[in-house]
Order: sequence, then C-alpha cells, then structure tokens
Amino acid sequence: DDFGGTMAAKVQSLQDCAAAAEEIRKSADNSIVCSGEILRDLLEAEISADPADIQALEEAVNEFAKLHNQMATQTEVLTAIKNAVLSGTSEVMGPLKQHFVHRLDSAPLGEPPTSINDFREVLKRFKPSEQDEDEIELCTTGASETFKCPITAMTINEPISSSVCKHSFEKSAILQALKKHKDIKCPVIGCPAKITRQDLREDLAFNRRLAKHKKEQQTQMSDDEDDAEVVE
Repeated sequence: DDFGGTMAAKVQSLQDCAAAAEEIRKSADNSIVCSGEILRDLLEAEISADPADIQALEEAVNEFAKLHNQMATQTEVLTAIKNAVLSGTSEVMGPLKQHFVHRLDSAPLGEPPTSINDFREVLKRFKPSEQDEDEIELCTTGASETFKCPITAMTINEPISSSVCKHSFEKSAILQALKKHKDIKCPVIGCPAKITRQDLREDLAFNRRLAKHKKEQQTQMSDDEDDAEVVE
C-alpha cells in the first residue's frame, strides 16, 4: 500500500499527497496568470511579438490549464479518501492506491481556472480570429478595403489598429494625434468610436493583407513596365 500501514500513517500520507497536488495546482494557476501579464506588458510597451512565440505561449498555457484541472481533481479525491479513512467507512478497506485510481478515473472533469479566461481575453489582441481574417472593414471607404491611412492619406507603412473599431492607421500619425489628447474620435469618416493609446494593437490579419497588397502593386508595376517595353 503506497499510503502507509497504520491509520495514522495512511491519513498523513494522504494529507501530504493532497497538499503536494494543491501546491502544483497553485503553481500552474500562477503560471497562467504570469503568462497573461507578459502579454499585457507587451501591449503597454507597444512591442510586436513573433506569432510563433505567441503560439508557443498559448500551447504552454493550455498545458498549465490541463495540469491545474488534474491536480484539482487529485486533491479532491485524496481529501475524500482521507476523510473516509478517518470515519472508518468500509468503502476504503484494502489498498488505498486502488481506491485512489478508481475514484480518479470516475471523477468528473473539473472547471477550468478563471485565469485561463483572462489570458485568452488578452490573447485576442495578438491572435486574430477567423472572423478577423475574413472581415474587410479596416480603413474602408465604401465597400472595398483601402490601405491608405485616414490621417496621412498615404499608403500605410507601419500599421497599427484600434481594438475598438478595427480601423488601421499609420502608427506614427495616430500616436502623434494621441499626444495632445487622452482619447480621440476615430479618424475614419463616419466612425463614432473613441480611441485611446491603450486601444492600439498590432493586427496580424491586416498586416498580411497589406503585405499582399504591396506585393500585388509591385507585380502590376512590373507588368506595366514590360508592356510599355513591348509597345516601344
């Protein structure tokens, strides 16, 4: 029996195992909280993150969440067995390890930690959803997307987007506008949203579309030059 011989020894072993599982659960939860704080620090410092690093962090947090659930369940099962031993119930007669494994297998899956919800909320600022990929509403004039900044009226070179209304701007231009005021009305005509410095973020989906647009423009210019040479 892995939980000791005498009743006192069994109770102490079960209590120690439950305490160890609870410490691991707390450590996993703290790791999730710290991961969320890392993302918030990146946002506040306006530091662009490598998508691969964000993906790796998300995968690690998901593993921490699984570990949290496993340890929470183990703590609950170990505590229940300890209480059964103390009460002298016949249901825990025999090797306690067997009771532990049986109860653990039949135990319901625990609720995810609340910290994972906070992390995922911040993660949305870095990882666009499928809807974000499909929406063509950034910096729009009419029904088609334009890649011109509504402030400079020039093609955007260093984009940054509002998490409030999803419109994108030249980073230096919107930051300059926000130097004078705590918040400003979105520069896009007809947009009622108010924007603060904290609302600005990197929009990976828009960045990809902008890069594709610039590449298409270069290809078109090259084709036009080739056509002109043929005419000559």
